[in-house]
Amino acid sequence: RRGRGSEGAALIHREFVRISRWPRRLVIGFALLVVPYAVAGAGFDPLVPIAAGFAGFAAIRPLMDGLRSVCRSKGLVRALGYDLRELRILMAIAPGLITVVWAIAAYPVIGNGAHTFAIGAGVIAGAVRQASARPPSYAGPLVASPMGAIPPGLFSQPMRGFDVLLICLAPVLLGLGSTWVLAIPGFVLAIMFAVRPKTD
Repeated sequence: RRGRGSEGAALIHREFVRISRWPRRLVIGFALLVVPYAVAGAGFDPLVPIAAGFAGFAAIRPLMDGLRSVCRSKGLVRALGYDLRELRILMAIAPGLITVVWAIAAYPVIGNGAHTFAIGAGVIAGAVRQASARPPSYAGPLVASPMGAIPPGLFSQPMRGFDVLLICLAPVLLGLGSTWVLAIPGFVLAIMFAVRPKTD
């Protein structure tokens, strides 16, 4: 399809086009909204925030393949002409807007605006962290394991992103006041998009 706009707007438009190529991902992502509603319907209301957080992460993370490709290709970063930190911001806008829609759809079962913000912030921050994480390094020494030699970070990489999600959910799960519920996820988002991701 023909691109639109220029500079950053063109990249954002291309991300929307890329996501729309596989509408099944969007359908599955919004179908995952049934998870928090099912948890609430089963009477486990205290577990609704964490159920919504993990369901949202599973819904949004597959939309981040563009960011994942950019963060793993130095040549592509040079060709696009942006710093990697700027690319992470630009390429997270399209999934971020979808996260907002997802969180609004989950708001009735969450029942609190501050909690909904914390869950949405945790979802997008966690998905961006996992998508922009460094790949396992096969250049250095391998780590011995019962299954044989493995590169460092091979097993820890899938867990990246969930740590940030849990940090954002912590004030909700601990029952802290609205100030903390808004401040901690907001701080995590600010750090996530202010720091340049590591590539080596």
